[in-house]
Amino acid sequence: MSELRVAVALRAYSEESFESVQASLGAISSLDVPVQLSTEWSLIESLGVGEILDPFHDSGVSVSAIRVPYPLRVDAFLLEKLVMVAEETEGKTIILRDVAALSMGGLRRIADLCATYKVRALLEPSSGVEASRLYGLVKRLIGGIVGFSHVEENYPSTESFLKTVLAYLGITRNVTLSNYDADGRPAPIMAPKKYNNPLLVRRLVEGGFEGTLTISYEKSPVEEPGMLAGEVAALKEYVRGVYERTVR
Repeated sequence: MSELRVAVALRAYSEESFESVQASLGAISSLDVPVQLSTEWSLIESLGVGEILDPFHDSGVSVSAIRVPYPLRVDAFLLEKLVMVAEETEGKTIILRDVAALSMGGLRRIADLCATYKVRALLEPSSGVEASRLYGLVKRLIGGIVGFSHVEENYPSTESFLKTVLAYLGITRNVTLSNYDADGRPAPIMAPKKYNNPLLVRRLVEGGFEGTLTISYEKSPVEEPGMLAGEVAALKEYVRGVYERTVR
């Protein structure tokens, strides 16, 4: 069993915010973690493949996944462009959020395109109920192209989150975690506050999860490299310790 990988999420929902991401990549490179780029279709449409990826390549920062909303009104050309961008990344993964409207036909279209480019598609359910519905679609496919990405902030507690994640651990490739204090401000990842991430990581390792743990404060964004550095170090250290105690 390989040790879990740690990543951080960066958001770029416009060309202006993408410029901010580019400006931070030099400092991000010192964290020695890949980046999950959460963005919108407008950015995929307006920028070329090189314009999106060259800043990451030039900074030595790898991309674990490109995260966008489910393409309800996106034409086939733009969807293929997204998959082409993902093909050029180390992670070769797209994550689709806001998937309530996803149908079997839409999923087959995405899966067929991803299979052509050897890219993985991860669906991001917003609840346990939605995860159950999506699993009913995914299990009808073959080839392992489509899996799950789960976001802790979609759940009221770590316990409720774990119930869903562990139920679909076999097809889960990414788990996104965060933490907040009683006032809703970002809290250290590994300090039991709103979420109990030490429990989460331990249960994932015990269950055999081999995917990526992505740090992302969605409700109160923390993207400054200096602020993320301590969280990355703490998570990596805990993962290493749990892995050594549990697996070896």
